[in-house]
Amino acid sequence: MDFLTNDRCAASSGRYLENMASVLGISLQELSGYSQHPVELNSTCAIFGETEIIGKIVEGVPLAELAAGINYSLYRRFAGMLERLASDIIVVSGGVARNDAMLNIIARESGRQVMQLPQAQFNGAIGACIYGYEKFKQ
Repeated sequence: MDFLTNDRCAASSGRYLENMASVLGISLQELSGYSQHPVELNSTCAIFGETEIIGKIVEGVPLAELAAGINYSLYRRFAGMLERLASDIIVVSGGVARNDAMLNIIARESGRQVMQLPQAQFNGAIGACIYGYEKFKQ
């Protein structure tokens, strides 16, 4: 068994959220509670994002605004993809789907209904298992 993630550019993934939560000294669950009044974050790079967050901490920006800014910056990374969707319903899967703030931001910004799959963090693994099973059967 093995797991790999894109360590070169984590800015559009759950790994980005993990890194940023660590910088703030909070859990992913706590980070997922913040979606209001986000501080403006300009960096789209996870590494530069850490530096930007540290700078905002030094400036005295409140934790709630920092956390909301982190969530909103991730949303901005994939907002363009959402605009191309034809559906009025957005179904989210993967680990980031467990981030309530992200679901709130997507619904608020897109004006669409957002649905979270049960056990969303396992969807990729389940799909890989089904794919492997189908390949093996042939």
